[in-house]
Amino acid sequence: TTSVTALGYANYIEWNANDDLTTIPRNHYDPNAIACYWDQRPISIMKRLMSIAYELGPVAGEYLMESQIRPWVYGLLNVEDDATMEVEKKQKKHELESSLSQKLRSSLTHLGPTFIKTGQQLSIRPDLVSPTVLRELQQLCDAVPPFDDEIAMKLLADELSL
Repeated sequence: TTSVTALGYANYIEWNANDDLTTIPRNHYDPNAIACYWDQRPISIMKRLMSIAYELGPVAGEYLMESQIRPWVYGLLNVEDDATMEVEKKQKKHELESSLSQKLRSSLTHLGPTFIKTGQQLSIRPDLVSPTVLRELQQLCDAVPPFDDEIAMKLLADELSL
């Protein structure tokens, strides 16, 4: 019942915030106004956090399972995995890295401009990510899917009150 009450209260706060004409200031940076705006929208914050977890969670989970947990468990049990030959192990690792890189790029693209920009920044950091990931993320610099012009114009008109 406590979680239902909390959810009801959060919904009430957001409902009241939507009736309020408070907006994020566009012509100057005001951290207090921005904090006030988002403090009144807990449901919107949770929705965004859930969409981020939905997109990045499977990629992170697969990475942890295949690159960290499975090798650790095999080491504890002294079990060789299917790829016993060194060449096969390297090829399997490269295929896994390539697959995860593609999934990461796709997830960042689905999450929107902020995450695309983060991927672009990572694509020029060979000290942080492997060459396979670099090549995949560099596609975010060159081949981001286009955004529909009608939607963009409608968003601009709404934001500028035209």
